[in-house]
Amino acid sequence: QGLPGAPIALRPYDPAELIVIDGEYQFPTGKAAGVNPLTGVEFVYAGLGRLKDAAHLIFEGIDLFGSRGRGWTMERCTGITLRNCRVHDVRHGMIIGDECASILIEDCDCWHGGDFYQGDRAYVDKNSNIPGALKFTNTQNLTVRRSRIHENWCIGFSPASDCVGWLIEDCDIWDNYGNAIYVHRSQDGIIRKNRIWNTGDARFLHAGDPGSLIVLNNENDPKYAGDLNVRNVQITENFLAGGDSLAAVWGNQGGLDGSEGVGIYYNTLINAHRNDGRIPESILIRSGVTPPKNIDIRYNAIHQ
Repeated sequence: QGLPGAPIALRPYDPAELIVIDGEYQFPTGKAAGVNPLTGVEFVYAGLGRLKDAAHLIFEGIDLFGSRGRGWTMERCTGITLRNCRVHDVRHGMIIGDECASILIEDCDCWHGGDFYQGDRAYVDKNSNIPGALKFTNTQNLTVRRSRIHENWCIGFSPASDCVGWLIEDCDIWDNYGNAIYVHRSQDGIIRKNRIWNTGDARFLHAGDPGSLIVLNNENDPKYAGDLNVRNVQITENFLAGGDSLAAVWGNQGGLDGSEGVGIYYNTLINAHRNDGRIPESILIRSGVTPPKNIDIRYNAIHQ
């Protein structure tokens, strides 16, 4: 542990170089690669870079890859910075955190996460359990800035449950197998000045369709009893293109409060797209048992 104002930093001696953390895991191919790790083979949940009860640390210029499980994991950590790091070719999520505070991820590059979906994916449907490349739960003051999250067999970025006070801005996010950004039961967030799109690359189509780009939702499951509902989220000044839904606010299917207090302002939304014949949506507001409330949509440019 470092101290507030005096963090411990791990970085290359030569700024032109990278520290390499190689898990040396060789990914399977064919049907073995398509097995869901919740019921299948060749998978662990551990992180190759694991932080637990750590505080006030800076990790800079690290290239982490080849993990049989996750990339970086943070448990009960405070004041952690990942800067100018690369995370790629891992079997599950790439940067995962739980019960953390004051986390900064900036100028990072994350690709080829969730690699258990390579190979034969015929069994996969839209209800399959998939990880998040950057996924946090029970976390306060989370910032992701100037980073690239791309070509992953999973969700891109997710404040996944009980996150409060989070920001993702000035990022490039493309070709993620799940939603590019999935906000689940988290509050007081900003999605600002990001460029988010799908190219149509067949490797990252979700059951034959490009994934949705920004989705806000409160899933109905007993394990989320007592968790927050989506509230006070601003989606502003983003470029969104090529998803089956570009920006979506879903109602709650469980009869609890729906999402509330969402602003969608000054975005450019281009060419929502589906391959299954159904109509795509530039902006989707979906009512469940309890519909969303206080949704403010203004000053967006939409071209279809």
